[in-house]
Amino acid sequence: MTFKSLIPLLLSSILASACGVLDGSSTPTSTAKYCAPSTGFQESDLIGKWERRQKASNYETLIFLTDKTFQQIYYESVDGYRFEGQGQWWIETRPQGGIYVHAEGMRYYYLDRSIAEAGNKFSDGRPYPFWDPCEERIVEMPNSVILAVVGDPDSPKGIQLIHMAPERDASWQVFQFTGGHTSNSVPTINLPSTSPPLSRREE
Repeated sequence: MTFKSLIPLLLSSILASACGVLDGSSTPTSTAKYCAPSTGFQESDLIGKWERRQKASNYETLIFLTDKTFQQIYYESVDGYRFEGQGQWWIETRPQGGIYVHAEGMRYYYLDRSIAEAGNKFSDGRPYPFWDPCEERIVEMPNSVILAVVGDPDSPKGIQLIHMAPERDASWQVFQFTGGHTSNSVPTINLPSTSPPLSRREE
């Protein structure tokens, strides 16, 4: 095979790699770029308030406390839906080097709401198959949520937290650190002024 005959193959390989980088969902090399954990990460880096907003229509806050508990607050301005829950969190270090936070009792709200309220499961009890964009694998999260800890030099803590994606080619949601908190008491959360009284709460 001559070099000239190899040119189409080389071009195809380059184009395939470029597409993987652009959609953020294909090769391990591209996902490693986005999912590399921060060097020197410690569990204490998680302590505090993390927030995520989407088009100003919904609002989610996570508060990680030093006693390994957390609080989740989710609010949708369209219909005034609000959920507040809490649970335990723990850290998993994967063989590939990735770091994940497991939040037991947390709901995943970026699918049909009924799935979140069923504990991230279908109505028949089957766990929903989520997509991990960092290790490119399917993960199930019944009655819990897994967040990837990813390096972010622009964050005060040097990290951000990434939700699993609802499917392979979907974008993922990102939590940014917005405030320190060291005690085991839950701080006041300021939702939009139009927020209605708490409509759903689970202990």
